[in-house]
Amino acid sequence: SGAADAAQGPAGAGAGGSSQSSSTSAAVQQLQEQIAELQKQLQQQQQALAKAQASQQSEDAKAAAVAAAQAAVASTAAALATASAALLVALQEEGSSSSGSIVSTTA
Repeated sequence: SGAADAAQGPAGAGAGGSSQSSSTSAAVQQLQEQIAELQKQLQQQQQALAKAQASQQSEDAKAAAVAAAQAAVASTAAALATASAALLVALQEEGSSSSGSIVSTTA
């Protein structure tokens, strides 16, 4: 629903600017929480990967465990990148709807 909110944001700005910016803030907050959760998940998966690499299993079992851990890390890293990009867009939209200062200071 975040994309739908962002899509209708600029159109609704004329009707009620304050309500539009507060919905963007909620979206930003949601993305920040999602990113924090993904960062925590990524850290755990990287630890699991290190543990798999250091394990004393047979070569086949170790290779399978390492490959699975690497896939999990890659998947979470991709989700994190997507969420970070969405947050950047949301922050830029929030900046352009209220004052441009947010965008210029982060650029």
